[in-house]
Amino acid sequence: MGLSVAITGSIILFTLMAVLFSISTMINSLVEVEDVSSQASELGESISETSTQIKSLSATSGSDIVQLSLANNGTEKLWDYDEFTLLITYDADIGGVKTMVTEEFSFDSINSFQPNTVYLIPESELTGGWTTENNCAVNNGWLCIDETPLIPPAPDNNDNIETANMDNGDQVQVEFGLSNEIIPSQVTDVTVHYTFAEENVGTSDPDLDITLLEGGITTIRTWTEVGPLPAEPTYGIASQALTPGEIATIGSYDDLSLDFAANCASAGCPGGGGGRFEHVFVSWGIVEVEGIITGGTNDWVISTITNDIIDPRILNNQEVANMAAKLSNQVFANGDVIVSISTDNGVTASYAITVS
Repeated sequence: MGLSVAITGSIILFTLMAVLFSISTMINSLVEVEDVSSQASELGESISETSTQIKSLSATSGSDIVQLSLANNGTEKLWDYDEFTLLITYDADIGGVKTMVTEEFSFDSINSFQPNTVYLIPESELTGGWTTENNCAVNNGWLCIDETPLIPPAPDNNDNIETANMDNGDQVQVEFGLSNEIIPSQVTDVTVHYTFAEENVGTSDPDLDITLLEGGITTIRTWTEVGPLPAEPTYGIASQALTPGEIATIGSYDDLSLDFAANCASAGCPGGGGGRFEHVFVSWGIVEVEGIITGGTNDWVISTITNDIIDPRILNNQEVANMAAKLSNQVFANGDVIVSISTDNGVTASYAITVS
C-alpha cells in the first residue's frame, strides 16, 4: 500500500513537472516570437522613415573615378556605411574596347573623411634675405605670412615681411618651406595665393618674382608681378593656378617651397639719394591643393557630409554625403555610367549618366 502511494505520488510529481516545463517552453517561445515581431516592426518602421536620393553623379572619359552625392531625405540616421551596397555598371575601356562592366564596392573607412582641399602654409625659412619682420616674431618670417586662409581671402596685412634697403641692381630673395598635409589621392588643382606691396618712393618700379619649388632646386612654376607694385599700406591680392602639366611634375608635396624675390635689377629703383631706398613687402603666402579623395580599387569613400552639424560623420535628415569610388578600369569615351546604392536599411537609389 505504501509503495503504491509512493509510486502514485511520483507519477503526479513527474506530470506536474512536465506540465510546468511545457508552460515554460511555451512562454519562451512566445517571448521569442514577440522579440522577432518587435524587431521586424522596428525594422519596418526604420525603413519607412528612411529615404535616400542620389543628387548628382559625375565621371569623365578616360578616368577611373566616379563621384556622387547621396542625400538623406528621411528621418532615420544613416551611419553603418560598411553595410551599404554600392554597384556601378559602366562602359569600361579595356584595351581600347568598349566593354560593359558591373562592379561592387566596399566602404573604405580609413581613407574616408579626409579633406579634399588642403592648404600648405609656410612653416620654416630656408633662405632669409628679407631682413625685417613687422609685428611678428624676429627671425621667424614665416609667422608673418602664414594666416589660415579664409574665403574670400582676408589676410592680416599688419604683420608682414619686408626687404632691407634696395638700390638699382639689387635682388633680394626669401624662401619658405611649406607644411606637410594629407594630400588628396587625385590632385586636380594647385593654386598659389599671396599679397604684396612696395614702399611708395616716387617713380621706382621694383618687380616681385614668385617661384614654387620642389626640393629647393626644381622649379614647378615661376612668374613676376611687374612694378609698380601696390603702394603700402595697400596690398595687392593675387593667385596663380598651375596647369595640369605643371601639377603632373610635382613628385612630393612634402618637399615644396615658396620663394619671393624682390628685384631692382630688371627695373629701375631710385638709389639712395635722400633716403629714397626701395622696400618690398609680402603679408600672406600659401599653396592651395584641391583634389578627389579615393580609396583603393573597388573602394568607396565619403569625403565630406554637407551641413554635417548634429552628428559628425553620420548622415542625418537633409544632409548630403559627397562620395567617390575608384573603378577597376577607365570609363570609355562617351560611355554610360549607372550607379545604384542600398543602405543598411535596404532603401535603394539609382542614377545614370553618359560621360563626356
